[in-house]
Amino acid sequence: MSRTTAAWVSMVAVMALGCGPELVASLERPIINGKACYSMESPSAVGIIFEAEVTSKAGTRTIHALTCTGILIAPDTVLTAAHCVNITKELQGTVTFSKEAYHISLERDLRDLSVPDPAQLLSGKPAKLPHDAREARTWVIHPGYSSSGWKGGLARWNDIGLIFLRRSVSSETPVTLITASEASQIKKDTRVRIAGWGMTVASGTDKEGNPADESGGVKFCAEAKITEVGKHELRIGGDSDTSRKCHGDSGGPSYMDVSGGGNAERVVGITSHAYNQTLDCTAGGIDTRVDAYLGWIDKEMKAACASGER
Repeated sequence: MSRTTAAWVSMVAVMALGCGPELVASLERPIINGKACYSMESPSAVGIIFEAEVTSKAGTRTIHALTCTGILIAPDTVLTAAHCVNITKELQGTVTFSKEAYHISLERDLRDLSVPDPAQLLSGKPAKLPHDAREARTWVIHPGYSSSGWKGGLARWNDIGLIFLRRSVSSETPVTLITASEASQIKKDTRVRIAGWGMTVASGTDKEGNPADESGGVKFCAEAKITEVGKHELRIGGDSDTSRKCHGDSGGPSYMDVSGGGNAERVVGITSHAYNQTLDCTAGGIDTRVDAYLGWIDKEMKAACASGER
């Protein structure tokens, strides 16, 4: 659900392919009514950068685009939404990409990768990757991922994926996942903390006069609350007075404090999609519940170890 990705693809289509195709529903989701994070806030949140080549009569061009947010759950493993590492298929029929790759970064300001620069695209030189970028060795999405037939509200998209990094992140401590025994604490009106590199306004312009499509790219944080609970998904935020997620925040975390021993902070949700596609970011967003997929996460992490991909 990423308007940031859509902006990149539209620009690539116009500059490199000579046409401007209509895009399907945008891929990502941003923090509205939040604030720019300090470096120590939500340190397990990471920006996800999509890399690919697009070929046309004008030649082959490489793009680097900030498309989503992710969550560091092990030094070499990032949890995110399935659609964040399924971009070439999500945009099938609009723009054809090759050599798909992903990187992650913990840098707070990734605006150079958020909004396409026409001159850069024409020159064939992509925006530089941040100095701390870690490349994905491989990635996997839930086999049941699908958004077909959705009519709004809570559903079951199975919108969850994992990225396994070539180099571990040693500078930050991975977040702890909610456990099955703690899941009963996930209730309506419970406070959560959210973070992401997405848009900060749903429409119009932000405080600096940037259009909505150009308002993302900086890590924002906010406090929000759970407004609806389903078996596989959660609704975070609601009306315009609440802090909400939006395009570019997809794959990002909702953190909750739990009672009981040990570190109290847990990641309970992964930003997935709008609550209402027509209302977009104005009616709150939907998270995939982490506790509903603990078995799948464990299985895939162990399989990656066994295969040498971790």
